[in-house]
Amino acid sequence: MMSPAIKIQQTRRKIESIWTKNGAEFQAAINGTLPRFFSASTPDEVENEIPVFCFHSVEPDLFEQQLRYLADNGYRTVNSDTLTNAIRGKTSDTARSVALTFDDATGSFWAVAFPLLKKYGFSAILFVIPGLVPDVDHAYPTLEDVWQGRASYEDVANRENIQPLCTWPELLAMHRSGLVDMQAHSLTHARINISPTVVDFIHPDFDPYFFNNIAIPVPINDSVEQPERALNLGQPIYESASRLSGRLRFMEDAQVSAAMIDYVKKEGGANFFSRPQWRNELYQQYHLLSAQKTPQTEYETTEQAQTAIGLELARSKEILEQRFEKPINDVCYPWFQGSAFTDMIAVQCGYRAVYYGLKSSEDISATKNLIKIPRISEEYLFCLPGKGRSRLLKVWGKKIASFAKS
Repeated sequence: MMSPAIKIQQTRRKIESIWTKNGAEFQAAINGTLPRFFSASTPDEVENEIPVFCFHSVEPDLFEQQLRYLADNGYRTVNSDTLTNAIRGKTSDTARSVALTFDDATGSFWAVAFPLLKKYGFSAILFVIPGLVPDVDHAYPTLEDVWQGRASYEDVANRENIQPLCTWPELLAMHRSGLVDMQAHSLTHARINISPTVVDFIHPDFDPYFFNNIAIPVPINDSVEQPERALNLGQPIYESASRLSGRLRFMEDAQVSAAMIDYVKKEGGANFFSRPQWRNELYQQYHLLSAQKTPQTEYETTEQAQTAIGLELARSKEILEQRFEKPINDVCYPWFQGSAFTDMIAVQCGYRAVYYGLKSSEDISATKNLIKIPRISEEYLFCLPGKGRSRLLKVWGKKIASFAKS
């Protein structure tokens, strides 16, 4: 049974995650800077603005409802070239246009989203993490296989439990279809430690995320291009941020981390966490170990950060261009976290545009060398003007209810 302390810790982390992803939306509503479609009465009133929606994993029934809503109300989808040309004023044909962007290239995109996009004649922009694409030489079943009796619905619904991310054969097939515009999402979707503050320890109920443990900051002694991000019980979790956030990396003491992991092993492994005060015990042990060593306050240099960020941006572009034999012009920042420093490096790596979450107006203007594209959650797609439209407060009500249930 999960202890109250763990529940509180997980709730805090969940709130922080929700605020990171949704805080800008709430602030924009308060400041009156939400995209124009929220206040428009008809689709034709949304002039010279293409709403850009952000998806991750998709569920069949809801995604089909979203596509049907777009189709019934006369919307069309655009790729990254059309989107950036519209932002730069090179085209004025933006009426009833939207961009559907998908982060991570999760397995449900191939299994669910791609067949439904084909069914409705829509396209999408898919942000791929090439360093994490699984080394699998085949494609898995899709909804098309279900429709034609070659697979069960359960095979498709369980895809991300079997293989969380799209495989290269799947990605290549979608690229060749012409419906999926492949772009970059960094090389490894890495997080880094940014301060000596320990916020948690890896424990049996720790949520590392459903693929490649990406919620765990990459340890200092882990591989850069192929990080393992091992789930080691007792490992300290420091305050962290995306590698592309522009923050300088705190160089944690690998010996202290190893000693903490070893301590938990000696104290019973997973059974250690049945102790009511296990977290306090780990904090005490951590401070004891740290006190025996020279205080660790070392951070990487700006030059080291630039090199590391450049690797994430340049290698992802290089690999995807080799795989798809097409220019990779755009990159989506993991966790919506970027910075002016990262933008500068993106320009140096040859990117045309960077995608965030929803940002304030001064953050999103096109510059001579780089376009900064704000996006909003797919939860707001039904707020587009049209028949059967949802209102903003209804969407927020669903968000709050969903959080309360979880």
